[in-house]
Amino acid sequence: MKLSQASISISDLHVHYGLSHVLQGVSLEVRSGEVTTIVGRNGVGKTTLINSVMGILHPGQGSIVLQHADIKKDLVGLPAYSRKNLGIALVPQGRRLFGSLTVEEHLRIVRPIEEGPNTIKTIFGMFPRLYERRKAYANTLSGGERSMLAIARVLVLNPDILLMDEPTEGLAPLLVDQIAEMINNLNEQGVTVLLVEQKLKFALDVANSIAIMERGKIGNIYPREEITDVEALSDMILGSA
Repeated sequence: MKLSQASISISDLHVHYGLSHVLQGVSLEVRSGEVTTIVGRNGVGKTTLINSVMGILHPGQGSIVLQHADIKKDLVGLPAYSRKNLGIALVPQGRRLFGSLTVEEHLRIVRPIEEGPNTIKTIFGMFPRLYERRKAYANTLSGGERSMLAIARVLVLNPDILLMDEPTEGLAPLLVDQIAEMINNLNEQGVTVLLVEQKLKFALDVANSIAIMERGKIGNIYPREEITDVEALSDMILGSA
């Protein structure tokens, strides 16, 4: 069952790593067809939150509902394809590619959730460098090329919900702009995006709303149009340890 008009509702979410209480009652609403960006200092729980929404981690308390599917109750521990079939996909931090597969093989082994606007041909159009390197093995790609491939591999799924964990990490400004354009295009297609990001300018360029994550919880949430003082926002993020 693929979701339609997908939204994310997170309520009072708690996650522990051993004795460490990483998520301490996170609540967040991601509206259908919008881009919500989570910003905050390193170590406040952003990646843990993304992995919980994807069903990779098992929260001890709280709920994560994607439309009518309860991730915490129904999907944790199930194979990745069970979550994929709901229309949700993740671009993970660290890329997680297969070094022994070529660029083209990474894209061809992925079975789309359903037919949609993103095909291998259109994705090569978005990322011409990947087309040039389509026969190259992943372990020979540059850092920027690996980032492009990690994103391309997910786009070919045509997801309803796209989760992205710091997709611009270590990238040159030109490629960062390219990824921002891609996210804006997905937004126009109605894809719901939950994005973890360190680069504040990039976050503001793509987001409908900005959520500031403090240690273990979501603090303030601002609609993009209400943010006029970027320096003050940056100071707030730096103070949210």
